[in-house]
Amino acid sequence: MQNGIDVASVNGMVDWEQVKAAGMDFAIIRAGWTFYEGGLEEDRLFARNMEGAAAAGLDIGVYVYSYDRSPQAARTAAQRLDRLLQPYKTITYPVWFDIEDRWNLTAGKQLNTQICQAFLSSMEEAGYYTGIYSFANFLTGYLDREALSAYDVWVADYREPMGYDGPFGMWQYGIVGSQGLFGRDYTIRGQVPGLSGNCDVDYAYKDYPTIIRRAGLNHLDPFPEPEPGPDPEPDPDPDPKPDPEPNPDCEQAIQQLEKAKEALAWIERIASQALEE
Repeated sequence: MQNGIDVASVNGMVDWEQVKAAGMDFAIIRAGWTFYEGGLEEDRLFARNMEGAAAAGLDIGVYVYSYDRSPQAARTAAQRLDRLLQPYKTITYPVWFDIEDRWNLTAGKQLNTQICQAFLSSMEEAGYYTGIYSFANFLTGYLDREALSAYDVWVADYREPMGYDGPFGMWQYGIVGSQGLFGRDYTIRGQVPGLSGNCDVDYAYKDYPTIIRRAGLNHLDPFPEPEPGPDPEPDPDPDPKPDPEPNPDCEQAIQQLEKAKEALAWIERIASQALEE
């Protein structure tokens, strides 16, 4: 499990070194929000947050808040987001589609699902690991989870214990803040070091950086090939084989053979002399 936060311009200026020193492992940064009929408005602190989080050594994901009213609008938003993200080679967490707008509560499950499919498939085609963010009740009641089962889920559920019954890779488990948004909906008192106000806090249950790099996604550099090791040292010359132990039977046979050779030579000399006479 990894600890993280998610931020947008509403969180103000972030001291990312303090965030890292406080034990946070990752940050999900809002890239912006989409238009009703397609497009993307960049979050005014997006570039600054991306640079600061990367410099502090945090893993980074991105999310976009959806106002899309049609699948075509969602595809257009994905194309704009792809162009915005192209300069960044530091996105080691997913690119999330945040769908929770009040309009979606009356749009119907089928249209909401089609909007998600259009955005997610477009981002996938652009080479990104992507998934859906929303509150537990929206994921359960306003989307066709089976139709979207190929995609990861980041669920917001502030209940203890968590009440969402579907699979998920990240959990936004609360808001840290001494005041609360509008003074009412903070869930954990306190403050994340490096931020002056409220902040969403998250757990990640998957090793996203490894998953994404191994899959060749998010336009990250691949894992480096392992350096070849040194050539193995040649084996030393083997010890010479010792002379075999003498075999008595073998020695006797050799001696008999030598005597037979001598006798044959003697017979040849006698025969030669007889022929001469």
